[in-house]
Amino acid sequence: RRAEKEELERQKEQERIDAEAEYLRGVQEKWEELDEAKRKEIERRQRDLEESVKKQTEREDHWKREEEARIERERKLQEAEVKRQEEIRNRLIEHRRRRAEEEEKREKEREEEERKEQERRQAWAKASLERKAELRKLREQQEEERLQ
Repeated sequence: RRAEKEELERQKEQERIDAEAEYLRGVQEKWEELDEAKRKEIERRQRDLEESVKKQTEREDHWKREEEARIERERKLQEAEVKRQEEIRNRLIEHRRRRAEEEEKREKEREEEERKEQERRQAWAKASLERKAELRKLREQQEEERLQ
């Protein structure tokens, strides 16, 4: 009877140990599940963070490219404006040079006209004096003829 009792106590103790072991296995599984869930949450957050960093980097790269393109457009606009201003300045210089040449040409033509007019007047005055001299000679001859 004692052996049965000891066996029964030993079986009860074994059941208690088995129940405690089962409980501990359940707790361990629960901890493992929690650890797995925590690990998955950490992995998910890590992926989210990596995606967020990647998107932020892409946005920053995009903004940088946009800024570089804007700066390049402004540089090209400035170059075009400088070139346009230079062309205007060169056209103005060329226009002034042509105008000065034309003015100089007109001045030379005017001086030439004045010289020709002066020569014409001198020739006319000379011819007039010669005609008067001839008329005087003619009158003197006629006067001499009349007196003779």
